[in-house]
Amino acid sequence: MEERLRQLGSWLDINGDAVYDSTPWTHQNDSVTPGVWFTSKGETVYVLVLSWPRGNLLTLGSVLPTPETSISILGYHDNDIRRNLQFKFVKKGMQVVFPPMSDMSSQWAWVLAMSKVKPVKQTFPRQLSCPGSPPLKALPKEIQQNQNRFIPNSTPVKLLQHNYKV
Repeated sequence: MEERLRQLGSWLDINGDAVYDSTPWTHQNDSVTPGVWFTSKGETVYVLVLSWPRGNLLTLGSVLPTPETSISILGYHDNDIRRNLQFKFVKKGMQVVFPPMSDMSSQWAWVLAMSKVKPVKQTFPRQLSCPGSPPLKALPKEIQQNQNRFIPNSTPVKLLQHNYKV
């Protein structure tokens, strides 16, 4: 138990910027790669990666680079200067090249620090349908007003109404 707490403290020493005083970003988790979560602080977007990417290439579907984008990974530096990672725009969003895992000081989860990136805009279908129901021509007014609270590409579900007695 004590060893696990020391490991957690060690991880937080390296990656604490993504946790302490951070806020949710536009997207909570990535739309393409599972096990990828987002937080932000100021102008920095933090990407928490729970599994080392296959072939050292991480594809992110919720983030788009700009010409001014810079990306580094916490705990990967030379003489206390963070090294920037290579990345490119791909059809699904962007792809980030991770350094060799042997060069990393963290072993459990890794955090990218991104600046000057844009969130991928969520789009909603114009025509929705449920199995056994006629298609909707437009989103109901309450959904239109709260679009960012709904998951894109999800199947609409008819909610059941319950009457509870006190």
